[in-house]
Amino acid sequence: MRHEYEYSCRIIRQLTRWKLQTRSRLVTQLTLNEGPMAMPRRQQFVVWYKKAGSAFCAVALMGLSSACSQEPKAAKLREMAISDEAQTKRAVRKAEIGELIEQLGSVNGLRHAFTKVVDQCVGPRSTNFKDQVPSDYQLSCSMTAVAYYGVRGNIEEILSGIDRIKIADWGTHNALGKRLPGSPGSVEYALDYYQKGGLREDGRMPEPNLEAPGLKITWDQRLFNKKRVEDILPCPERVSESVPYYLCEIEPGPKSTANTVRAKHGTVLRLEIAGLTPPLGKGYYEVPRKK
Repeated sequence: MRHEYEYSCRIIRQLTRWKLQTRSRLVTQLTLNEGPMAMPRRQQFVVWYKKAGSAFCAVALMGLSSACSQEPKAAKLREMAISDEAQTKRAVRKAEIGELIEQLGSVNGLRHAFTKVVDQCVGPRSTNFKDQVPSDYQLSCSMTAVAYYGVRGNIEEILSGIDRIKIADWGTHNALGKRLPGSPGSVEYALDYYQKGGLREDGRMPEPNLEAPGLKITWDQRLFNKKRVEDILPCPERVSESVPYYLCEIEPGPKSTANTVRAKHGTVLRLEIAGLTPPLGKGYYEVPRKK
């Protein structure tokens, strides 16, 4: 594939540069150590180094080319990405995302404004000098989403409403996956932050948000620096041909932005849904690599 070939070329150029630099340093060292009478020995060394370096580069290129030739072609990857099985799992994942967005919108005081969904599939990660372990899949597809809501009313009441609908176990989790009560990322911490005015004895408290595996909620802050939530990036007009499948949608329309929601409601709340779903951190559809 094109990107693998380009990477191979970069590797070979780097190897050639390394060979020339190393040869120059070693020849200089021989000159300093042995004086002008060491010329024959230096010439023998240069001949040997040229042969060894060329052989090394050739072996490296053969290895990279062999790895590339074993990977599925772009057309085959695209065929996998739009297969019936992929489309079925794609629909399931999109429905899960839609349900989460709708559940959050049911909280009193929140008005769903717009959503950006990015659905993409990537091919396998090949073995090379940067990454010696190949990926376990030929194709992996994931779907991410960012939903924006207008906030009407008191943010503390809305946070309590989010806690009541139980769409996630908000807060920091330990290595065993157990939530730590009152930890940053929890509703308890956020409410405590506003009750204390963002201050404690040792100084300012970190700004609150809600975090859970695969989910994050942020909102416009009203204390101190009054930090606002990030706006979305527009969908790209085109993507690389090496990407087997890519779909970006902003609903209800591409002109939707956080600023338009802020102008209408005053405060903006943002829900981020990760593409790799917990607990295993995998995409919604994967094709295992052939052994």
